[in-house]
Amino acid sequence: MIIRNRQWRYIDLRSASYIGGERRPDVWHGNVSKSLLKLEKYITAMVDNICENADEYNTYVEKNLPYSKRDGIIKRADLNCICPIYRTFDNPARVVGIVKKSDSLPLWSADKMTLRTYMYVWRILYEAYRTHDSYRPEPKSDFANKSDEEVFVRYNSKGDEIKWLNLDSEQDYQKWYDDNSSYHCMDVAYARIHLHARKKTNRWGNENVPVADGSSV
Repeated sequence: MIIRNRQWRYIDLRSASYIGGERRPDVWHGNVSKSLLKLEKYITAMVDNICENADEYNTYVEKNLPYSKRDGIIKRADLNCICPIYRTFDNPARVVGIVKKSDSLPLWSADKMTLRTYMYVWRILYEAYRTHDSYRPEPKSDFANKSDEEVFVRYNSKGDEIKWLNLDSEQDYQKWYDDNSSYHCMDVAYARIHLHARKKTNRWGNENVPVADGSSV
């Protein structure tokens, strides 16, 4: 029997190495089978009671279980009620307006994806992210008079790996991606904001996106 609280602290009470193993007393720590059997009987009865009164149990859990012990998907409105300071906005209408405006913009695509093209788009996103950071924004002067390549090499986790690669070759972009994609090279913000180029093929899966075959988006 293993009891844990979902925070990697647990009690391990076993008289066999696996469920089908032979139960026998531990010669070093004594025979605790009677105590374990009593505990097993109690937990079995408790589980049976929960199964017979599921609605009552769920009501109790909903009222008393700490949120840190719960899994699942909830509405943003419910999350804001539980934790008002978690990713909320001072002006929600403004944020909704920005999202709607973004959705209405035409989709950008390129005939082929190269490192030069990728660096150009990546730099736009990274500069916007860093200069508008609510915690510690960087001044725009940090990026002024710097080329896309200079910004990319300086701030991308694998930007310096573009040395010796042809910036205008689709094959060299693919090589850079294959060699470094496991090391967050596509991240604009580490492990949070990602910029992936995708090439439309016969396995695209969404014909409603207006991108020509062979183009990257």
